[in-house]
Amino acid sequence: MVSTGLPIDREGAAANAGFDGVIEDTFDAVSAVDHLAAVVESLRATAHPMGRFMHETATLYRTDPTSLVLNDASPQMRSELPQHTVIPAFDEMSRLAIDLAAVLETLDRWIAHVPLEPMGEMSQPLERFLLAFDVAGKLIDRFLIFLNREIAFNRAYLAKRANRNHTTIGELADFLMLEEQIPPLPAREMAARVMGQLRNEGVKTSGITSAMIDAAGMLVLGRELGIEFETISRYLAPRRFIERRAGFGGPAPIATRAWLTGEQQRLSNDRAWVAERRGALADVELAMKSLANEAP
Repeated sequence: MVSTGLPIDREGAAANAGFDGVIEDTFDAVSAVDHLAAVVESLRATAHPMGRFMHETATLYRTDPTSLVLNDASPQMRSELPQHTVIPAFDEMSRLAIDLAAVLETLDRWIAHVPLEPMGEMSQPLERFLLAFDVAGKLIDRFLIFLNREIAFNRAYLAKRANRNHTTIGELADFLMLEEQIPPLPAREMAARVMGQLRNEGVKTSGITSAMIDAAGMLVLGRELGIEFETISRYLAPRRFIERRAGFGGPAPIATRAWLTGEQQRLSNDRAWVAERRGALADVELAMKSLANEAP
C-alpha cells in the first residue's frame, strides 16, 4: 500500500512484463480492480462476435439452406419437432457460450462488491478467472473447428444470387457521383427512382438500363446522361462491389491480404520480443545463481 524501501526498478519490471508503463500511485496499483474488469470485458468481447456469427449462420441456414455446405456438422431432426432441424455444433457452442456468460456474471458481481482494500486474497476469484479462460478457450477451439472443417459457403450459389434483390443498387448512387460528377443529393434521388422502377417491374439489379438512368436524369437533372449499358454493368458487377472497397479495413482481397500480412508481422515481432526477454531473464538467473554459489 505504501510502496517499498527497496530500490526496485518498477519501469524495468514493467518493460520485462510487456507493459507500456507503471501505475504511478502505489495504492491504486494494489487496490484497483479496473484491470480485472477489463479482463472480464475482453473475454466477453471475444465471445460476442462468435455468437453473432453463429446467429447469422443459423438464420441463413433456416432461410436459405442452399447457401451453406455442411460437412461433419450435418443437421439432425428432433423427435419432438420433426419439422425442425438443428446443427449439433450450434447447440454445443451455445452451451459453452452460456457457461462462459454465467462465469463472467459471477465475476462481475464480485468486482462490483469487492472492498476497497489491497487485493491480497484472490483464491476464489482467481479460480473463476481461470475457469472463464478455460471455457473461452474451449469455445474458441470449437468455433475454429466448425469454421474450418464443418461448414463452407456455397460460393457458386451465392455468386449467382449476388446481383439479385437489388443488393448493389446503392452502388448506382456512387457511380453517378464518382463517374458522372453528379452532386450527392440528386445522385441519391436518381438511384432511388431507378430502384423504385426495378421494384415495380420486378427486375433484378442487373436489369438496370441506360434508359432507366436517362429517365431519372430527366426528372431530377432535366437532362439525359447517355451512359453506355456496358459501363453500368461493369460498375455494378458483384465482384467489383468488393474490389472497390480496398481502403484501410475494407473487405477487398488486396486490403485483407495487407491486413493479414501486417498482423503476421506483428505476431512475429511479439514472439521475437518474448524470446529475447526470456533469454535475458535466463542469463540474469544464471548470474544470480553463480553469485550465490560463490558467496562464503
